[in-house]
Amino acid sequence: MHEIKKKSNLVSATRFFTESTVRDLESALRVAFDIDTCYPDERKDWSPENPAYGQCAVTALVVQDYLGGDIIYDQKNIHFWNRVEKIDIDLSRNQFSENVVLCETRIRSRQELLEGPRAEVAETLRRYRILEDRVSNLLMNVSNKEMWQVNPKLSRNVVLDDVIELP
Repeated sequence: MHEIKKKSNLVSATRFFTESTVRDLESALRVAFDIDTCYPDERKDWSPENPAYGQCAVTALVVQDYLGGDIIYDQKNIHFWNRVEKIDIDLSRNQFSENVVLCETRIRSRQELLEGPRAEVAETLRRYRILEDRVSNLLMNVSNKEMWQVNPKLSRNVVLDDVIELP
């Protein structure tokens, strides 16, 4: 069983992780994304075909919960991702086409994302809590092969075995 334990709210700068840990986290995020976790101004363009669209800030917060590290910001593309142990981890990158080049503008603090000037308009805390709860529940159940994740926003049911590789 691949076990991912959520870090406490006091996140360290470094965290041991494996490729399978990141894959499991990415799979859970893909199942958990929906219009309710999408950035409010982007909801009109969100679709099940591009579930990561508008999810970058809350995704970066959830990834930081599990892996630690920094949250990186690209001001030109208005995009957030993570850097853990000098490795960039962007689990919402696929919302962009391959020709979009992301460039680090600066590191943003967790507090800034959750409490900064745009946090209320962006509904960041509310969206983060929804996404974090879904991901946490999915990861706690990855060994339960009978568990189904039904996302009412999608046109089909997703079996966790189809999304998260189990040993």
